[in-house]
Amino acid sequence: MSEREMFEASFKRPENYFSLSSQEQWDIDKKLGILDWEGKDLSEEDKKRFKEHYKAKISNPKQVIVVRKDLNMRKGKIAAQVAHASMKIFLDWGDWISDDCFEINNLPDRIVQWMKGSFTKIVVSVNSEEEIYNLAKRATDLDIPHAVIIDHGFTEFHGNKTTTCIAIGPDESEKIDELTGDLPLI
Repeated sequence: MSEREMFEASFKRPENYFSLSSQEQWDIDKKLGILDWEGKDLSEEDKKRFKEHYKAKISNPKQVIVVRKDLNMRKGKIAAQVAHASMKIFLDWGDWISDDCFEINNLPDRIVQWMKGSFTKIVVSVNSEEEIYNLAKRATDLDIPHAVIIDHGFTEFHGNKTTTCIAIGPDESEKIDELTGDLPLI
């Protein structure tokens, strides 16, 4: 098979190709007959076509949830707050269309790709409410979906509403890393 034929065959890979394991990618490329394809001698137009076709697929979207460590929440409370934050991203895109039906429409491609892919989620920490809101402002400036969680204080925080965490993304890993790449894992 020529380089040109292998190049054209590469567009037959499934949408989730770049979220698959190396072995799964190898199996697919073997079936397509492009194991030896190196992508050499591509024209600038071909490179642009390839990059555009795989742009969203290469970006490896993820979501990062940032939790306030200074609150000394119990492990179960942290787990609940992280779950609230991750879900709120999706709920913010939806509407109740009747008493028992919630509908989510027009999700951005980056969120859809994340849902169809590996669902990468990372939990990191900060030490203050101010840091949570600084991250929210920066996420807004970078057009990254995000959701701040304010706990009602029923089980902890002595009945006081308290900002506990923020979900950032899903979006391209590189964009999210600009905000959270230096934060410690929880």
